[in-house]
Amino acid sequence: SLDHLEKEHFSLPGRVSSADNFSDMSRVIKVQPHYSHGFTFETGYSAITTYNNAELQANISLTNKGLRASGTLKFLTATINAEDYAMYPDSMNIPKAKSFTLEKQTQGVEFPDIQSEGNKIHWEPNNDRMNIYKTDKVFNLFNDTKFDGNLSLSSKGLSGKGRMDMNIADVRSDSVAFRSEAFSADESLFRLRVAKEGAYQVVTADTVHSSVDFTTRTGQFQAKKDYALVRFPETKLEAQVADFTWEMENTKINLGGGDLKDAADFKYKTEGESQGTRYISTMYGADSLNFVANSASYNYSSGQLKAEGVNLIQSADALIFPNEGKLTVNEKGLLELSDNAKIIFNDTLRQHVIHSANVSISGRKKFTGSGIYDYTDETNKLTQIDMTNISPDKSGKTLAKGSISEESGFMLNPFYRFQGDILLKSENKFPEFEGAAQIVQECETLHPDWVRFKSVVNPAEVEIEVGEAPVNKQFAKIYNGLFLSRDSIYPAFLSQRNNYNDKQLIQASGVLHYNRDSMIYTIASKGKLANPDSAGNLLAFNRNTCIISGEGRISLGEDLGRVQLNAVGKIVHNLNTKETAFDVMLAVDFLFDAGLSSFIAKKIDSLPDLTGVDLRRPQYIRGLNEWLGTKQANRFRQESSLGKVRNFPDQLKHTLLLNQLRLVWDPARHSYRSVGKIGVGNLTGNQVNRLVDGFVEISKRPGGDMIDIYLKMSDNDWFYFGYTRELMQILSSDQDFNNRLVKIPEKQRKVADKKPGYTYMISSAEKYYQFLAQMNRVGTNDQQPPPAAEQEQPMPETPDANVPKEPTQVIEIE
Repeated sequence: SLDHLEKEHFSLPGRVSSADNFSDMSRVIKVQPHYSHGFTFETGYSAITTYNNAELQANISLTNKGLRASGTLKFLTATINAEDYAMYPDSMNIPKAKSFTLEKQTQGVEFPDIQSEGNKIHWEPNNDRMNIYKTDKVFNLFNDTKFDGNLSLSSKGLSGKGRMDMNIADVRSDSVAFRSEAFSADESLFRLRVAKEGAYQVVTADTVHSSVDFTTRTGQFQAKKDYALVRFPETKLEAQVADFTWEMENTKINLGGGDLKDAADFKYKTEGESQGTRYISTMYGADSLNFVANSASYNYSSGQLKAEGVNLIQSADALIFPNEGKLTVNEKGLLELSDNAKIIFNDTLRQHVIHSANVSISGRKKFTGSGIYDYTDETNKLTQIDMTNISPDKSGKTLAKGSISEESGFMLNPFYRFQGDILLKSENKFPEFEGAAQIVQECETLHPDWVRFKSVVNPAEVEIEVGEAPVNKQFAKIYNGLFLSRDSIYPAFLSQRNNYNDKQLIQASGVLHYNRDSMIYTIASKGKLANPDSAGNLLAFNRNTCIISGEGRISLGEDLGRVQLNAVGKIVHNLNTKETAFDVMLAVDFLFDAGLSSFIAKKIDSLPDLTGVDLRRPQYIRGLNEWLGTKQANRFRQESSLGKVRNFPDQLKHTLLLNQLRLVWDPARHSYRSVGKIGVGNLTGNQVNRLVDGFVEISKRPGGDMIDIYLKMSDNDWFYFGYTRELMQILSSDQDFNNRLVKIPEKQRKVADKKPGYTYMISSAEKYYQFLAQMNRVGTNDQQPPPAAEQEQPMPETPDANVPKEPTQVIEIE
């Protein structure tokens, strides 16, 4: 009866048809636990076909919850274990699979080996698509690789969207295609690091096509556009790369080259650089340091990138050329060029070249290095110098410094030794030397010291700057000139003086120059060297004849109280014979009556047989230039040649101006003595310019220096001046002159208010005759210097033929 009907008593046998979920089957419809009508079915050890192309081994039930299953589903090479399959006519949903496994298939359509748990799966058989979604766990595949994303399985293969995590590298893409031992990804980003949790070593900033093969353990990456920006964060570098390859076993990334279109538009492109991939430093302070390479290899274990096919790198104003086009970017981001790099200073003028260099470049304006500089002198002799410190200064100009020891025997050229530092500056065409130089010579009595200097040196024409107070290596003062000691004259040419109290007769400074044709070292200003007739002192040393000569303003080392001497001209000293001669213009100033000066001038001028002074003599021209300057001296000479000077220069207006006077030093008498004719220029502005006979002697005496001047126009016409110990004694052959001198009041002939005092007066005949006797006894009156042509060279001096072999009292000055 219906009153006693139980749910177990209700059953409806029939055939179940469920679209394409599985084949029609005979089933009995019963009341299910929730009073819905349905059935349950266990496939047992056998599987049934579901959705035409899958096998299901499960417990299958039909209730008010729909057609459900619990068990194992096999589709293609995939095996799914789940507690709940929701089966619909066109799809299947698995809310949470206990496991998902994909077996590797290497033939036909390839599939990798994949394991996963807890996945949500949605299968659309009619669309040939099974979507496997990740939950809190990732997919394991390719042994040690994980996929963090969603998969799509079909008969055409396996694809995915997400991140491939290969332990030290990952690829992110919305389109990953899997094969049995490989995968590829379009529009992907690649990242690589050394350690699992370490900092990234390689990052693509632009999408690339990725292809990773675990059989060959390589990855291939191609830019989707003209190039892809690849960053190397640890190495602080980025590159515009067309393609690159990842070698897993060798821990390397190989970057390809190619002529990238943007390279020509890069802001810091350098003319002459390579065609290929551009690498740009991202290091702090690197200021867009960059280079272009044909290829490169990045070792992410060592953190170094090695590039090849690099033509050059510019840093500051230097062009740096790697050896064989190779360079290394180290783990700190520094560009390292080792062993045989080349550095060219000044990218515009290309002034200096350093080869065999080691270089570390840290910025577009910063680098350091060392290398070898080839110094080539005027004889083309090459000397290699180690430059241990090469870097740009704050203004971006490249500098290089090297050290040269005395033991190295380095020569600026065959005539100069050098020790010290060499400095190359990109703005200077020639190297700068700072240290000490020594001349090369063979004269036994001269001992040149090392002279400190700092100047730019042209190897083809060495000139060394010598200041007014030069010093040697030990910073002790040295001298250039001739010195008067108590009883002798001696030279100092880049050497020390003998005694502190010695008087310097001439001094020269400026530049030290050597003329290899004349074998002469010269010290003078550059202007004087260029024009010997210009004002200024000049000192010359002939290393062949061992003669030292000087020109310009000369001191005679005298102390004559109120009698003042001012000399210009030339002095010559023979190192072998120790003889010294002078050719000077001598201005003598002392208190003297202007009328008597005019008397003497008129007397000389009245004698027509007297020869005129040669106003074209080099010593006369140079002396006037020294006193007046070139322009005024030229005008004065022109007017003098016409016989009348309109405005007589104050510089030439002296009590007595002797404009041609040859002197020799007499060591026996400790005096300067004249030889030959004496040129009288003017007396207190009264111009004469006549040659007369006579004697001049300037004597050095312990009791006081003396000067005697005897001017003889004829046997019956002469004037004598003799000064010693504050007294000037004067006598003439003209009695009228003597009478006028005697009549001058004493107070007009005397300076008594200041020390030292001074008085001039008539001389005794005894003093006059005594001086003449002394001069005649030493033979001065009879000696005449042999004729010699004036030499116009900057280094005038005596030819060997005119230098006596035996001691004599005369040295001829040309």
